[in-house]
Amino acid sequence: MSFITLQIDESSGIGTIILDNPNRRNSLNRFLMEELNDIIERLEELEGDVKVVILRSNFSEFFSAGGDISEWYSYTKIQAYREGIKGAKILERLENLPVPTIAAVSGSCLGGGCELALSCDFRIASESALFGQPEILLGNGPS
Repeated sequence: MSFITLQIDESSGIGTIILDNPNRRNSLNRFLMEELNDIIERLEELEGDVKVVILRSNFSEFFSAGGDISEWYSYTKIQAYREGIKGAKILERLENLPVPTIAAVSGSCLGGGCELALSCDFRIASESALFGQPEILLGNGPS
């Protein structure tokens, strides 16, 4: 399985999901979320082979900048609602994986990226980690 915005490593019973979209600072756009959904589906199929899942960024400066706001502006209200529901369902699937999940966070972890980390069972933060929910300044609260 090949991905563009994410990487997956399933060796030694550890499933490592690596956020790898530097141009968008790992923003949770529609494409990245679809890839994340595909990876979660794959991990569900490997039940028993993977004992733990680690979610991390490929970059020490940022975990995720959150939702891709530039993408939001192209949505109608109905599209925004549907994308929000779809994203929440993907995060819920991550929460419900039958193995422990760990978010390894360094750098900025904002908005939807923070929600992504919170969807894991455990969060390990480096000294450089910075958590926040700046979307409230846009009148949009966390899901």
